[in-house]
Amino acid sequence: LRAFYDSAPMSMGVVEPTADGDIRHVYDNAMACRFFGVDPGSTAGRRASDLGATSPTIAEWRARYAEAAATGGPVRFNHAYAGEDGPRWLAVTVSPLGKERDLGRFCYVAEDITERQRAAAALVASESRFRTLTEAVPLIVWTADPRGEVTFYNRRWEQYTGYTLAQRPADGWAEIIHPDDFEAVYASW
Repeated sequence: LRAFYDSAPMSMGVVEPTADGDIRHVYDNAMACRFFGVDPGSTAGRRASDLGATSPTIAEWRARYAEAAATGGPVRFNHAYAGEDGPRWLAVTVSPLGKERDLGRFCYVAEDITERQRAAAALVASESRFRTLTEAVPLIVWTADPRGEVTFYNRRWEQYTGYTLAQRPADGWAEIIHPDDFEAVYASW
């Protein structure tokens, strides 16, 4: 079990909140030690503040431990922190530690989701640029799925057709095509 724990690709550990408002690390796996920038096994007995955690971070994690203690179950949250190369994010789960619940100990599992968060932010930025561009051009711009279901349009679409995306015809764009043009447009589609 210890070999599994130490070779896990996520940070995992056992901690206990202290009376003075800090958090004492009981045990952290090798991945967690790498995260803290210390040698494996060297976090036992060390306080979160000694390992570089800020007061707001400690307060946030203590609040999550209190929530887990109150509910008796796992609490999941994302935690952002300042990394050397910009913001970093962890997806964290904390739970009261089974039989030792009365000792006030908690286990945590933290996965680095920074690349996912960066990809999501890049997608939002790309979407914003796309929408800005499509609204700036004096043309009708729209997208549809393979069945012809309109999935996006710019405001020129609404001005031309009179339909909002929510009001669009049941047969997608087919209803707004002039009957004389319908066969050629449909064949091209």
